[in-house]
Amino acid sequence: MFFINLPVGCACLLLTLRHVPASARRTDRPVDWPAQCAIIVLVALLTAALNEAGRRGWTDPLVLAGAGLCLPAAAAFVLRERLARTPVLPLWLLRSRLLSGGAVIGLLVNFAFYGMIFTATLYFQHHPGLFFISFGPIPW
Repeated sequence: MFFINLPVGCACLLLTLRHVPASARRTDRPVDWPAQCAIIVLVALLTAALNEAGRRGWTDPLVLAGAGLCLPAAAAFVLRERLARTPVLPLWLLRSRLLSGGAVIGLLVNFAFYGMIFTATLYFQHHPGLFFISFGPIPW
């Protein structure tokens, strides 16, 4: 059923290439590779720690190590952003109450929404008959 995404994705790609003009490259803002790598490491470690905590428990050494390594990765990102001539995320943006408030609200909404989708799929896997009671049998 997920293969339906292939033709839809290809159609979107073709339509984008045909109708959306290319953006002008900004040579005055090079890619900040150290900051990009630090944030990728931070997000990967945090995701792995949160995923493994559900299976192994919060006191597992692997989970604690992953969570603990998030702190140096975050510190490396902040340090790089302070020293960079063209930062990925200018730190003064975080002082804006509107931006910070919107980011926190967006984080909470997405956390709740995707958490609900994740737990709903687990619930339906463990109680398969409930799907058919609620929606009826699938016609194929």
